[in-house]
Amino acid sequence: QAVAGIKKACEAFDIPVISGNVSLYNEAPGGAIYPTPVIGALGLLDDVRKHASAGFVGDGDVVYLLGVTSLDGDASTLAGSEYLDVFIGKVEGQPVLDLDLEVKTQQACRDGIVAGVVRSAH
Repeated sequence: QAVAGIKKACEAFDIPVISGNVSLYNEAPGGAIYPTPVIGALGLLDDVRKHASAGFVGDGDVVYLLGVTSLDGDASTLAGSEYLDVFIGKVEGQPVLDLDLEVKTQQACRDGIVAGVVRSAH
């Protein structure tokens, strides 16, 4: 199911996966770890000067939340999150993802980067 979900997301974003590995049985010194798909993808910039970093860039920068901003309904779920496991002690559920909305959100972010109004994104 994880691989099918990755395929669906890649098709929605029209991006190829150039490498990948899905390990379903992993061990660490502390015991078994969750199945972990690892994806390698590559993107190209038309203009290297129009990029964003992952961290804060400068004093006075403003933080915006793009996409779902409501905490009503499914958007507020912690299902499948590390937070739910570590702080609540539950390992259950799946995060909710609206691929159509995510594609639009990421396009808005990229448009902001190209326009020079978004300097970092995470």
